[in-house]
Amino acid sequence: RKRRNFNKQATEILNEYFYSHLSNPYPSEEAKEELAKKCAITVAQVRADQCHLTAPLGTLLYREL
Repeated sequence: RKRRNFNKQATEILNEYFYSHLSNPYPSEEAKEELAKKCAITVAQVRADQCHLTAPLGTLLYREL
């Protein structure tokens, strides 16, 4: 399977959500559905994107302990 990146607008929307919610970067199911509609992607793709964005954040928090 070929891996496809999101278009520029979708990437900007997802990154904007993540960086504006750093204190709680995990969106609710409703927020995931809204992001998916805005970005014209599936909810599963939103989940995967959020996992990729938050993984480094978890590593940083773990190192601080």
